[in-house]
Amino acid sequence: MNLRKHMEILDVSDHLGHTGDYEIRKYREGGGYVLLDVLGDFVIIEEDEVDNIFSIIYNDIHNEQTPN
Repeated sequence: MNLRKHMEILDVSDHLGHTGDYEIRKYREGGGYVLLDVLGDFVIIEEDEVDNIFSIIYNDIHNEQTPN
């Protein structure tokens, strides 16, 4: 994954892990997370929204896997 074009993000965040095409980082100041993909796109998730976002995604996956 080429992260050089995101040096401003790399300089203010710590690597948490990666999965597939995604790099997951956490900002050092003020919390919050950034997800970077191999295409260079990224999304910033504020720390106080992580639980809500995770819950929405988890519920969607759970609902798709539960037979009606």
